[in-house]
Amino acid sequence: MSDFRIKTCVVGSVSTNCYLVYNESTKEAVAVDPGDNGDFILNKCSELGIRLTAVLLTHGHFDHICAAPQAARAFGIKIYASETEDAMLADFRDALNAMAFKGRISLEAGRFLAAPCGSYVTRVVDTKQNQGQNYCIVDGGINHVNYYGQAMAMKIPAIRFLPHPLSPGMPDVQPPGGDSQWTVCGSLCTSGDMLVKNLPLPGLKTGDMLVFDRIGAYAVTEGIYLFLSRRLPAVLTYEKDAGLKLVRGGLPTSPFNDGSVAYFDDYMEKENL
Repeated sequence: MSDFRIKTCVVGSVSTNCYLVYNESTKEAVAVDPGDNGDFILNKCSELGIRLTAVLLTHGHFDHICAAPQAARAFGIKIYASETEDAMLADFRDALNAMAFKGRISLEAGRFLAAPCGSYVTRVVDTKQNQGQNYCIVDGGINHVNYYGQAMAMKIPAIRFLPHPLSPGMPDVQPPGGDSQWTVCGSLCTSGDMLVKNLPLPGLKTGDMLVFDRIGAYAVTEGIYLFLSRRLPAVLTYEKDAGLKLVRGGLPTSPFNDGSVAYFDDYMEKENL
């Protein structure tokens, strides 16, 4: 039997397959297409007890290369790619040089740059069990969060679990299910308000918080944020020296839906926000 093993890691906003190919005996490995979520890939290497000796890129699309620099730095290794990638970039350069327009050209990297810069925090407000399935209800929902594969919660996004002391008014009740997997649902009055299925949440209780990472590209504006006139979440920024700063409190959306305000700036001024 061969000593070689392959571990598949699904990473990034478009669920790219990253492969860790390793020798079970020597624990030497290569990472093929580390497309994103560098910390996750490095943690997986640690779990497997393997050491990367090279990073291999099948091609240069953003969803296959984003975590390559982090992996290379972590192990002090080189990144290898096909010479055809150089040819592709050279062709792109020649096409730009051939244009009659000679001004400055800016390439909009969009989600690639901005996605890691934002996170959405929501709190568990209730738990229940139905036909053996554990459910937790959060105070947000699909009107606030949108990610690739969210439809019917088919994929697990970049998410963190933050156990938290009970908030005032929340019952100190041991939820059903213990350390089992949970389906996370929002608080909208629709059965479609399902965020994540079968998410392991050890010791979950009301008052705990879930953090959806990598939503900095468009935040809630990419979702159905005016649906059912639910409030928009507050917006905060974080700086290492200054800490958290409130940019805008939670906003009711009913004035936009019923037409009582014509312009967002007028509403913000009226509410002193």
